[in-house]
Amino acid sequence: AYGDPVGGLAGMAALMAALLHARRTGEGQHIDLSQIECMMQMVGPWALAHSADGTTAQRSAGRHPDHAPSGVYPCGGDDAWISIAVTNDDAWMRLTGLIARSDLARLAERGARQAAAHEIDVALSDWTRARAPDEAMGALQAAGVAAGVVRRPLDLLADPQLVARDFWLWTERAYIGRHAQPAAAVRDAAAPYPVRWPSPTLGEYNRVVLGELLGLPDAEIDELARAGVIGDQLVVAGDAERGAA
Repeated sequence: AYGDPVGGLAGMAALMAALLHARRTGEGQHIDLSQIECMMQMVGPWALAHSADGTTAQRSAGRHPDHAPSGVYPCGGDDAWISIAVTNDDAWMRLTGLIARSDLARLAERGARQAAAHEIDVALSDWTRARAPDEAMGALQAAGVAAGVVRRPLDLLADPQLVARDFWLWTERAYIGRHAQPAAAVRDAAAPYPVRWPSPTLGEYNRVVLGELLGLPDAEIDELARAGVIGDQLVVAGDAERGAA
């Protein structure tokens, strides 16, 4: 579902640009947004490679085209995993020392490591399985090897980095009560921008927008609601067709 958040971010940028334009000129704008076009940025490297020399992207099986090794490895515990990426030859030598596998130091060049990917994966998995994810991450990062715990969504609420950044802002929302709201990824001070109000529920601002902002009379808004044009309940396509019949 990457299209939803990526399209939402692009829509927000377009909306802000339209508002700035309106302030300068007094003219409104129509925003035409395509989620597919917003997603094109995510295939940029492969589109560029194909246009340059006809290269077609192949299935990677989770491996990185440049870094080796690079993947997700099992840790001690229930369904516990860590992501590890060796981004240069020096990091590889430090990794072989950390996991006490000096015999693998012979794979000093990336190409050699890519050819021996299975052997390396077995060695790394043996080391990570003996450690909890955070323990393994701390040791790897201290050695200068890129690593990060693969956390479940709810575990992110206690992620030390996110907590230290005040990333989670707790707020009240209709139907679900108190919940964590992600802070904006950008900030202009040490603290994140506050959540001034939660995202609206379905149809919450129908009358505010249609009545107070656009000036429609209550009778016309009521008619739109009776016709199913607006509302505060989810309407499934099949239900709408049966209701019309």
